[in-house]
Amino acid sequence: MTNSLMQELIICACFSDGYFILIQMLNITTSLPLVINKIYFWYSFCFLIFKTSTMFLMSSGICEESKKPLDVIRSIPTQGWYSETERMFNQLKDDKNAFSGMDFFFVNRKLLFGLCGSLVTYELVLLQFD
Repeated sequence: MTNSLMQELIICACFSDGYFILIQMLNITTSLPLVINKIYFWYSFCFLIFKTSTMFLMSSGICEESKKPLDVIRSIPTQGWYSETERMFNQLKDDKNAFSGMDFFFVNRKLLFGLCGSLVTYELVLLQFD
């Protein structure tokens, strides 16, 4: 499948996972009556975090792997470059080789860490108001 076929799927998956994580984080402070409810809540929350981070890390691997040929091209002295080598170098350096969510965002590790920072900030604000 190409990126154009998967854009709707990527944006739906990212937004639904983000929404459910926020809902779960909102419910952290509520007290649960039974031990089994607490176990289920923490299991589902940890599973959701694991699933989302795994999805982002596996998808961002495409962006990371596309940068590896740049190291090989950089090891070649510029005197030995042909026009095709220079064109490939510029294309690998400048193009975004990553999945995108309908061109709103590109799935890479920077996005994952930005989302984690935002979620931690959101949780700290919620804990202050509780």
